[in-house]
Amino acid sequence: MTSVAGVHTSGPVPANEDAVKHHKLVDAAQQFEAIFLQEMLKSSFGSDESQTESDGANGTMKSLGVESMSKAVATAGGFGVARQIVAKVEAENQKLETGK
Repeated sequence: MTSVAGVHTSGPVPANEDAVKHHKLVDAAQQFEAIFLQEMLKSSFGSDESQTESDGANGTMKSLGVESMSKAVATAGGFGVARQIVAKVEAENQKLETGK
């Protein structure tokens, strides 16, 4: 089992060019999961209509906090969305390479 930043895949460790492709795939999957988590967390905070325009800094800080937290959670393995994406894409690529 190979592990890249919390994303575990089965099979052998990819060689040179395949390793680069695998790393890019893992990175893209983690970015997708981070954005997904970010949107979920944003909606959990809701909109605070009592804020005035002078509270803009508060909104900015919340936004940065949500972004940082979602990236950290996704990089640490998140909810498994990135793992599933990597597994599916690699399985499909293997099917294409073997002609099945």
